Amino acid sequence: MKKVLSVFLSGAVLLTFAGCSRKDSLYEDNSSHSTAQSVVDTSQSIAGSNETSEPELPEIPLQKISELRRELEDQVKTVKNTDYANLHFTDDLTVKIPDSDTLYDLTFKKAEMDFKTLYEKFDKIFDNEFGDIYTEDDKEKLYQTFVYEDLNDPSSYYGDDLAKHFDDLMNGEDFVELSVNTDKAYLCLLRFGEGAVHELFHDGIINRAKPDEMPDHVAFRSESDYFEIVKNYLNVDSGDRYEILDAELSVKEAAEMARKITTENGYSWGGSLEPDVYQVKVIDIGEGKYGFSFTLTPSYKGVRFDSFEFQGDGGFSTRSEKLDHNYDLYMPTAFIMESGKFERFSVGDAAFSATEDAEIDSVISFEDAVQILSDKFGTGMNLQVSRAELMYSGMYPVNEGDNSVKKAFPVWKFKCHNTTDNLLYFVYINAVNGSIEYYVTDWWEI
Repeated sequence: MKKVLSVFLSGAVLLTFAGCSRKDSLYEDNSSHSTAQSVVDTSQSIAGSNETSEPELPEIPLQKISELRRELEDQVKTVKNTDYANLHFTDDLTVKIPDSDTLYDLTFKKAEMDFKTLYEKFDKIFDNEFGDIYTEDDKEKLYQTFVYEDLNDPSSYYGDDLAKHFDDLMNGEDFVELSVNTDKAYLCLLRFGEGAVHELFHDGIINRAKPDEMPDHVAFRSESDYFEIVKNYLNVDSGDRYEILDAELSVKEAAEMARKITTENGYSWGGSLEPDVYQVKVIDIGEGKYGFSFTLTPSYKGVRFDSFEFQGDGGFSTRSEKLDHNYDLYMPTAFIMESGKFERFSVGDAAFSATEDAEIDSVISFEDAVQILSDKFGTGMNLQVSRAELMYSGMYPVNEGDNSVKKAFPVWKFKCHNTTDNLLYFVYINAVNGSIEYYVTDWWEI
């Protein structure tokens, strides 16, 4: 496992052209967040940062999102033709803003599904995914649940046949999950997360990768454990085309298929969130055929949330203990190698209902966001900017240790390769007040 270097440095942007009142981080209210501890020597990572003092700075001018959309192409041309001491832009620079003219400061509350509703959803998804190989009579033997042996001990849960506990669960007995685990099927829905699919596996990956093996259950491993990654972290609107088992699809068409499968088959997060695709990998599954591996992310009214882009200890997540906050919302991943069907879908349990705390129709322009980015870092840096996106931040807990209520807000997110240290920098700029933070990782592939 490659080491992940994560840094979020609190503090306002020190600007010469525009600014805002000093913030300790991206958040409006930082009273419950401690200052981050760097895990990389800041003299190396910032390379002569311009952070030297805390002057009072004028407010950064904001631009209507509708106007920004009309001017975006011109602003992109302007920054590409501007000589920055520490920034350059790749030839395939992608700049995205949402179609909506209104964004929000958001508060989310996590929902919890009762047993009856969860069971009905579980049964429907199982029939949809595996009804062609298992009958109604099979279900009583296959359906499992995890219940608590001791309700006062959260770690005392154990697996058992669902049929033994069904009546008690209908009457309110506490439980953890519903699941099926065979050599052809795995399905798990957690009680928490409003019934979103936690994990789903068909047997196609293991059968294609290891056709001579006879596993007792589906091998719960990612397709990248068996097959070679051909392209990594592609933009979802890429027109590159690849042949899967039964069709030829562009990356964009595959991403649209993934959204449709997630929504129509009931894998979505529920609540106020809808699924979207953040990025795509192309997997070589042999004999001239390919599969698409997706990182999904939630969206709210068509605007995506941030997804971290590194592999942390224990697997892909948006969580790092090295940050001054944690994005607890895990980003699902999925894999297709034939049309209309996921061979794997993992970690979708994150359902929240949203409250719109404030409407935002004006944000920092792309030009000004780029200037903030440049002013943050010293001339010892050489950031190759390949992507910028106006989106929602990841969710963060309002109260430490309590994941039931979270916040999110609009940010400009920049993806940059610093050629002086060969590290990947992900920089977040609060799209309203200009505060900035970032993380750094050496886990990346182009």
